[in-house]
Amino acid sequence: MTTPADKPDQASAVEPGAIDFDDAAVSLEAVKIRRHVADIDGLRELIDILIAAVEALRERVAELEGEIEQAIKWQQFYMNKAEAAEAREVELAGWVQRAIDVLTDERIKNVFALAYVHGQEYS
Repeated sequence: MTTPADKPDQASAVEPGAIDFDDAAVSLEAVKIRRHVADIDGLRELIDILIAAVEALRERVAELEGEIEQAIKWQQFYMNKAEAAEAREVELAGWVQRAIDVLTDERIKNVFALAYVHGQEYS
């Protein structure tokens, strides 16, 4: 005797009386199985969505890391410029102080006074 499994085209055929289960119980089990399959398919879709979201987040994080690195470079550039400007300011302040010291030195005042007096004599 051949069974339905021996003939693929008749695999879905059921011999009368081969199943003793109540049709309602079989239908309920079929519904439960379909729900589980639907749940599994739904979970697969959700997993695919989550994977895509994670990839998008990774790309955005990489973009932000690049922006942060660039911002750090610009910050360093401007800090270097600020330090150079501050050093130049200190240097110029030193020159101004030297000029003030020279102009307030009594010997220099005497030289200017003599030059003024001699200038008056020759005019």
